[in-house]
Amino acid sequence: MSDSPYYHLVPKGRRENMDFREEMVKAGASSNKHAEELWIMCSRDILFWINTFVFGYDPRLAEGGQYPATPFITYGFQDPVLSQMKGCLGKEDVGIEKSRDLGASWMILLVFLHAWLFRDLMSFLLVSRSEALVDKTEDPDSLFWKLDWALKHMPGFMVPAYTRQKLLLSNLDNKSTMTGQATTSDAGVGGRKTAAMLDEFALVTEGEEMLPGLQHTTNSRFVNSTPRGAAGAYYDFMQHVSQKFTLHWSQHPDKRRGLYTTQAGRIVLLEPQYSDQAPHHALENPRGPWYRYNPEFQFVVDDHPVNRWGVRSPWYDHQCDRSLSMADIGQELDIDYHGSDYQFFDPSMLQMLIDEKVSRPTMVGELVYEFTDSEVILNEPETFHVAPKGKLKIWSLPSAGHKYGMGIDVSSGTGASNSCITIGDKSTGEKVASYANPHITGYEFAALAVALAKWFNGAYMIWEAQGPGRPFGKYVVQKFGYLNVYFRRNEESVSRKMSDVPGWYSTSQGKLVLLTDYGLALKRETFNNREEIALEEAKQYIRLISNDTVVHARAAKTKDPSGARSNHGDRVMADALCCRAMGDLPDRPEQERPEALPGSMAYRWDQYQRERKRRRKSTCHW
Repeated sequence: MSDSPYYHLVPKGRRENMDFREEMVKAGASSNKHAEELWIMCSRDILFWINTFVFGYDPRLAEGGQYPATPFITYGFQDPVLSQMKGCLGKEDVGIEKSRDLGASWMILLVFLHAWLFRDLMSFLLVSRSEALVDKTEDPDSLFWKLDWALKHMPGFMVPAYTRQKLLLSNLDNKSTMTGQATTSDAGVGGRKTAAMLDEFALVTEGEEMLPGLQHTTNSRFVNSTPRGAAGAYYDFMQHVSQKFTLHWSQHPDKRRGLYTTQAGRIVLLEPQYSDQAPHHALENPRGPWYRYNPEFQFVVDDHPVNRWGVRSPWYDHQCDRSLSMADIGQELDIDYHGSDYQFFDPSMLQMLIDEKVSRPTMVGELVYEFTDSEVILNEPETFHVAPKGKLKIWSLPSAGHKYGMGIDVSSGTGASNSCITIGDKSTGEKVASYANPHITGYEFAALAVALAKWFNGAYMIWEAQGPGRPFGKYVVQKFGYLNVYFRRNEESVSRKMSDVPGWYSTSQGKLVLLTDYGLALKRETFNNREEIALEEAKQYIRLISNDTVVHARAAKTKDPSGARSNHGDRVMADALCCRAMGDLPDRPEQERPEALPGSMAYRWDQYQRERKRRRKSTCHW
């Protein structure tokens, strides 16, 4: 690298590097001239400085009775990142997305510390989510502790006269400073900085307020984190930052040993290594030195990887075995913005369904019907009008004797999100039709839903009753008189006693149960969803461990072919409600029974049921 003129002089083997360091320290201590030459070399070459005079901290050495200082010998994947970050100081923003334990925080701190040592009048800001993580004397995880450690283990001729106060490090020789703050909405506002470091920024709740203020404080915001979901300030920043660096575990030479992938059911080794201890796997081995796998090691055949990297290693497999969930792996290792937020539906299952089960609809178009305030009329025989850009997809037409469930998610009709309908066949478990439209009014949507329900043999209808679902339900039941609908019940009660309030009312626990049941139906293939975009939307659902709720991660960047401006997972809610509707239907068609004789118990029961339906139609509690 052109900006590292002396780095080639440094041996990288640990023993050789330690001997070289000892030589350089002795040389610098022997005369002021040598000390000055080494100082100049370090000022011009950050990689030479780090690999010659910087020590890191490894508490694992202390467990074996050794001193925990370890020579900071950079890995090959770190070198270009360090050089480029140095070039960004004071000029542009930097974003780092990374796996855990790859030294990203140390790397930013050393770029700042290098400038603090060798350049005049620099001013840096260090920010983390709590003051203790910025500066706590006895805590090696705090940012200033790392700076103190690096300075403590540098030779005296390399260290300037400086003062150290709480949240402040001042170079008295060149007037450069390093200050620290906890994350608040006004962090860094009011001053001017060469650069600011925002550590583990995905965990910062005030991020949306902080970034605009820091934009006017410095030209260089160094934002570093492992992902915590596909939304929030960190996620948005990483989508737009001009200089983005990705540090993945597979770049680390120790973690990648034995790296492999799966191709069409075959294990393919990605390093020059081979093991003859796995006779049950078809292995392709490049030439080169052998890497011996443990005889008990089991390769993971992973044709549907849960992460976008698609690679594994013995180290990675061990971490997966230790983890309580693959969501932890997505968060800590795989730089997975969706998986890191505890992806609710099994991503490997969803990908398998997309790869193997998805099919194109047999018909696309619009349903032909008329409606008035009191009736919806299907225009036979032209019930369905084929149109390539239609909103209604059909996989299977209505079949005589089949029972159908219908799930509905109602939007406001302003174009921001979709109003969706899913229809499922109880007899086959298939999703047979879907509809999505962001621009249909609630009244028109209710008329369409009733028309579709009538077309599909009087389908049993469930919709989410809150928000725009409230007037929708009034139109369905009161205006159009359609009564084969879900009536409110306590889903957590054993009896699940039905009320006379139409529509499904969503609660945090109720939504969790609904989507859990839907996920199990997909897994067991009792609900067969052939629609790719609906399964892709399911990947966006996350479970928040803090309050045990299921939400849809905002995905405004996802283009929706229906025309909705944002993708909010509306199809998933319609699918899940359809799955619930199908589960509420009896397995077999109801048998017709003879007309009850007047005066009999059956006759009186029929009269009671007719009167109850009449009261529901005329007076619904909303």
